[in-house]
Amino acid sequence: MTVYNFTVGMSCDGCVTAVKAALASLPGTACSVSLPDQRVTVDSSLPYDTIKDALVRTGKPVS
Repeated sequence: MTVYNFTVGMSCDGCVTAVKAALASLPGTACSVSLPDQRVTVDSSLPYDTIKDALVRTGKPVS
């Protein structure tokens, strides 16, 4: 498993829910989301691009 860290522009609990739902759809992926820090930490064996694509599909800015 690899740990990835992303900065995701989130402004509310709904944003957090959307991010968690997007990542929950990926097999073998665990995440923690910090709204105040705008940080998403993902533990997964999937490639970086697969995880980033799932986050981008939420419509939130990802870096």
